[in-house]
Amino acid sequence: MAYLGVVTVIACLLCHATSLHIQDCMKNGRSDVNNIVHVNSATVTPFPVVVPGNVDVAGNLDVLKNITGPLQMHLSVQRKFLGLWVTVPCVSNVGSCTYDDVCSMLSSSFSLNGAPNCPAQLSNEGLPCNCPFAEGRYTMNQEHFKIPEMSGVWSWLASGDYKVKAILTDKARSTDVACQSAELSVGAPCNFFSCLFG
Repeated sequence: MAYLGVVTVIACLLCHATSLHIQDCMKNGRSDVNNIVHVNSATVTPFPVVVPGNVDVAGNLDVLKNITGPLQMHLSVQRKFLGLWVTVPCVSNVGSCTYDDVCSMLSSSFSLNGAPNCPAQLSNEGLPCNCPFAEGRYTMNQEHFKIPEMSGVWSWLASGDYKVKAILTDKARSTDVACQSAELSVGAPCNFFSCLFG
C-alpha cells in the first residue's frame, strides 16, 4: 500500500507539471560503473491536468544490469516555500521517506495470489512491475492514467515548485546503484498569495 501512495503523490505532481526536467544524478551519470537504471525520456501530457483528471505518460529507460534486489530507495521531496526549499516530511509512507525493500514493496503492491498483477497500462506494453527486471530497454508508448483527487492532508501538494530525488541502494553491497532527480513546477499560474507562500 505504501508504494501506491508514493506512486499517487508522484503521479499527481507530474500530472500538474508545467515544466519537467529529469536527470541522472549518479556520480558519472549513465556511465557510472554502479548505475543500474537510466531514464532516457519521459513525457506527461497534457500540462497541466486538473486533479482528479486524466494524463498520458510515455517514455523509456534502460536497465543497465539485471535488478533482483535487495534494493533500498531513499526518496527526497522538497517544495519551495517563501523562496526556500523545504523538505516534505515522511507521513504515512508518503513524502521524503526511505523504503527498505523496493522489490518486496512492488511484490506486495502488484501481486494477486502470488502472481504478478501489473496495472493494465504496464501489461499493455509488456512491461514488468515486479522484480526481477532484466537488463534491457523498457519503453512505454503513450498510456492513459486516471489521477485521483488529492484530498485531506495531501491537497497542498497539488501546486508549487518541487525537487524530487530518488536514490536506489544495493543493500548487500551498501552501494548506490541508481539516482534520478527531477525539478518541476505544478499547478495553475500563481496569484499573489500562492506566489508569496509557494
